[in-house]
Amino acid sequence: MKSLGAVTDRDLQKLLELHSRARIVFTTTAPVGQAEEPSPSAAELMPSEPPTVPVTAEPSQTSVLPAEPSGTLPVWRRRPVVIATAAAALVVLVCTLLLLRPAEPHQSVSTAGAGQPAPCRGVGCNGKDPAQTGCEADDHTLLTTNNGKVVLYLHYSPRCQAAWSSLTDGEPGDTATITTGTGQQQTALIHQGFDNYSTMLDASDPKTTLQVCGVQPAGRACTLTYSDPVDQPWVAQPSPSPTATPSQHP
Repeated sequence: MKSLGAVTDRDLQKLLELHSRARIVFTTTAPVGQAEEPSPSAAELMPSEPPTVPVTAEPSQTSVLPAEPSGTLPVWRRRPVVIATAAAALVVLVCTLLLLRPAEPHQSVSTAGAGQPAPCRGVGCNGKDPAQTGCEADDHTLLTTNNGKVVLYLHYSPRCQAAWSSLTDGEPGDTATITTGTGQQQTALIHQGFDNYSTMLDASDPKTTLQVCGVQPAGRACTLTYSDPVDQPWVAQPSPSPTATPSQHP
């Protein structure tokens, strides 16, 4: 202790007091026969790291659409197919309705050219072409007859109050002549081809009678006589359309 006091340049008495206190502390804290526990190292005094907790990945917020079953078209491809199918069904429905619709009754008087003034009437139509004047717009076939394979027609226009003749399925040289009760005549002569028609004559008189007679290699044939076409409640019949220029046959 003296050497320590000389080295440290401390009061010897104070060093002795410190030494005594140290011994007292040692004897009270460490009983005899019990080994002093080693002081923990700095590493042991460091707080231990908290245990690692496994982090569970949160489910993705992006929803995954279920795969479409094989053999089906995607939505964007099915839409045109659905539209086309609906359109086809609509067409079939419309066609069915049209076929099932009851036929309209035939009108007794043709409405062709209705509301338009007659291009000519009665005597004013004598010798005129029914096609060029427009009188054929309400053409009605009053009578027909056959002479062999040739068909003879008696035509009448209520709007023009005029009549004319025609023939079909004939040969060059065949004729069809329309005659009134007063002796007026107009003749259809086939110049070439198979059919022709005559110019018109007046049929406005209520006393008028009309008849068509044809002369062909098979012989001569005439229709029945038709009386007073102006006031008769006759019904229209199909009429052939003229396909040649009218004959100017005496």
